[in-house]
Amino acid sequence: MASGLFFDPRTLIFDHRTLLRTAPLITSTCTLWYSLDQDFFLNAFLHPNHRTRSNEFLPSYFRAFFGFGTARVLALLTLTLTGGGYNILTEKRSGLGGSASLPWYTAGTILAASHLLFVPAVAPKVQAVIEDSSKGSSTKDLEGWLTIHRVPKPLMASLPKLSTLFTWALYLIPVYIFILDPLVRGFFPTLLAPPRDSDLFDDSSAPGPGINLTDDSFISPEDGVPFNCPSTEGYRVHLLSREPLIIYIENFISETEANHILEMSVNKYTPSIVYDGQTERVDPNKRLSDRALLDRDDTVRCLEDRARAFQGWRPDLYIERMWAQRYNASGHYRHHYDWAGSLARGGDRFSTFMVYLDADCEGGGTNFPRLRMPDGEGWCRFLECDGKGEMGVTFKPIKGNAVFWENLRADGTGYPETWHAAFPVTKGTKVGLNVWSWYQPKRRNRSGR
Repeated sequence: MASGLFFDPRTLIFDHRTLLRTAPLITSTCTLWYSLDQDFFLNAFLHPNHRTRSNEFLPSYFRAFFGFGTARVLALLTLTLTGGGYNILTEKRSGLGGSASLPWYTAGTILAASHLLFVPAVAPKVQAVIEDSSKGSSTKDLEGWLTIHRVPKPLMASLPKLSTLFTWALYLIPVYIFILDPLVRGFFPTLLAPPRDSDLFDDSSAPGPGINLTDDSFISPEDGVPFNCPSTEGYRVHLLSREPLIIYIENFISETEANHILEMSVNKYTPSIVYDGQTERVDPNKRLSDRALLDRDDTVRCLEDRARAFQGWRPDLYIERMWAQRYNASGHYRHHYDWAGSLARGGDRFSTFMVYLDADCEGGGTNFPRLRMPDGEGWCRFLECDGKGEMGVTFKPIKGNAVFWENLRADGTGYPETWHAAFPVTKGTKVGLNVWSWYQPKRRNRSGR
């Protein structure tokens, strides 16, 4: 299944959101081209060989030019601001405000609106040319207008033109994130994909030191402690995506198991943290929830064993200690990755199970904005299909069910499609369970073996 966000790049089926995403870039491109074209053309009036004749017909040209030129410029600016504003509102609709594209749309729209600040400076110069206030020396007024645009002079760049260029560049970035990157991956999968013979789980070893695998505060080691599990596992699986591998699991955890974990975690909750690669901190703006570290009793050990078996008992794969995550009203977690890009330093999170322990709530879906909605109404049992404006795929929180996905490609790099968020809970409480698998190959010795 393709992972394009708004269209399948193999068939180029666009929807209205694709056009709205690209609208500010299209209109600012037109504005930029119009600015460059007029800058080149108007400077021709100032050439020494043309200047005398330019003084004769420049006022009449400006009267005709500003009749339709102003309307075009204002129309393009209005479309740019409208498109930018729409995308800002769309990004904020989820209540997260943390999308990768939001700051770029916001900056581009503000910069586009700032073009209006030049009107008081240039309007008198334009009026002087139109009315021929200098009586036969209108090129001086034109030169004064263009001089306003040129700062600093050694750069030979006009400020409005430069700001238009910056606006265009700012709008290009989210278009790349949401459209160009999936398009390239769709048409040229081998260009960005790892070599076919690359495999995380081969006999190669990682050069970095990794983590201490005996540290049971992070890893749940297979320590030989006996435990009892139910004799049967009745979960059902549904394949959402092959690349990256994403599987929806019905009844991954029984109601008895879910209720047991809910009870054991009641008095253990503390504010959830965010990790920036160096430090841990509490940041309610990015992540508003509570978490509880679970004791490794029989139920938890059975879930660890189930997670290992689901992934085929792969070597060098370790189940991390499990945390229950409680989201009360307004609780959320902005878009983020579970992988850190740290495999070269020894290890990284290979996969994630997002398990729903309790879902007595409204809202609180798990959103993947870079995934494409699958075809088939059957998926609407598990996905939000009501078209409220969310981008990509949003899983409904359903007690006992789980979403499994692999975070890393075969070469150890992370999948950008696994960018995900916990949408805000608008009413009630949601409790999830993170089951992360840490991959850490054996270290090389000094001989490289």
